Amino acid sequence: MTIRTILKLMSTNLKAESVEGLAMTVVFNFTDIDEGYSCHLRNCVLDIVEGESEKYDLKITTTSGTWREIISQERNVVTAYMYMTGDIAIDGGLMLMKQFFDYFDQSNFK
Repeated sequence: MTIRTILKLMSTNLKAESVEGLAMTVVFNFTDIDEGYSCHLRNCVLDIVEGESEKYDLKITTTSGTWREIISQERNVVTAYMYMTGDIAIDGGLMLMKQFFDYFDQSNFK
């Protein structure tokens, strides 16, 4: 499954009721495959576009493999960040990242 497909899967698992009235932009930079995506959350919809928006609330820099492990819950994002292994970098704060994850039904990612 491609990273783009994984991000699209995230959009279909958005818990719309938990994001009502919320607007935010999350940028993903996948260093190993040289791809970047911007996820714009507004009006209870997550829109994913190729490329990295210059303005964002949260930016996640990682590898595609690490992101796959996080999404499938094989790896905890907090642990990956806290141990400072370099596997994930977060610009915008760990709490915002955790909050962003809480907007999705993660049971469908396994």
